[in-house]
Amino acid sequence: MTFARVVAGVLLAGTLAACAGPGQPVQPPATDTSLPRSAPEPGERCPTDPRGEKVVFAAEDGVALAGARYGTGTRGLVLVHQRGSDLCGWSDAVPDLVAAGLRVLAIDLRCNGYSDCPEADTGDETGRDYAGDVGAAVAELRRGGATTVGVMGASLGAATAFVAAGRYPDRIDAVVGLSIFSASESVSTAVVGSASEAAARITAPVLICLSTGDAGSVQEGQADTLVAAGAAGAEGDVLVRPGSAHGWDLLRSPDVRSRVRAFLQAHL
Repeated sequence: MTFARVVAGVLLAGTLAACAGPGQPVQPPATDTSLPRSAPEPGERCPTDPRGEKVVFAAEDGVALAGARYGTGTRGLVLVHQRGSDLCGWSDAVPDLVAAGLRVLAIDLRCNGYSDCPEADTGDETGRDYAGDVGAAVAELRRGGATTVGVMGASLGAATAFVAAGRYPDRIDAVVGLSIFSASESVSTAVVGSASEAAARITAPVLICLSTGDAGSVQEGQADTLVAAGAAGAEGDVLVRPGSAHGWDLLRSPDVRSRVRAFLQAHL
C-alpha cells in the first residue's frame, strides 16, 4: 500500500510549532519520502537524556507509525502527543518516567511527525483513527514484554488516550489525561469516537489533570463525570491546578509530576 504525506499538514505543524511544548523536534521534509523508517534515531531527533530506540510499527489499517522507545521492564506506558506537535514534546517527561521503572513508547500519531498519512486523508482530524494508533502502540509494548500497559496523553492526545482505553479495555491498565481538549470531538473512526462515548467502557483507573484557567480543556465537573463513568471510577481521580497550563506543560508542576508518577506506580 502506498502512502503519501499531506503537505498542508506538515506546513500546519510548522505553523503551530509554538504549541509543541518542551523540546525542539526535527521536522521531516514536506515530501512523501518522510516515512517512519527515515526518521532519525531518538537521540538525534529529541533532546532526551535516556537513550531511546527508534520503533516502526503498523496500525490496524496498515498505516506505518513512528515511535521512540525508552527504558526497560514489564510496566509499559504509551505517550500520545498534543495537536501540532510530535513525540519529541515528551522530552522533559521521559527521564522521570524511565527513572520510575517504566518502559515508555512515545508515538507520532498518523499524519504527524514521521508517521505515514494515507493517500485518502483529507486533512480533517475527525476522520483519522488516532485511537487505533494508540491501540497499536499498546500492542507493540506488549509484544516487547510489557505485561501491564498504561496510556498518557496531552490535549488532543489526552482525548485519544481516553478513547483508546474505552475501545481496548482489556489491553489498557491505567489512563492519564493531561487537559482533555474535548469530551465530544471524535478522535477515532470506530463506533467509540469521543471521550464521552468511551467513558462508560473504560475498565482501567483514570487520572485527569487540568488547570482552572485553561479554556482548551474540559473542566472539573465534566472531568469528574468522565472518571466516575468508568468501571474503576472509585480508583480514579481529578487533579485541578490553578493557572492556565495546558497539556504536557502541567508536568512542569512538581505536584502534578508526583501525582502522575504515584498513580502509574499504583496501577502498572
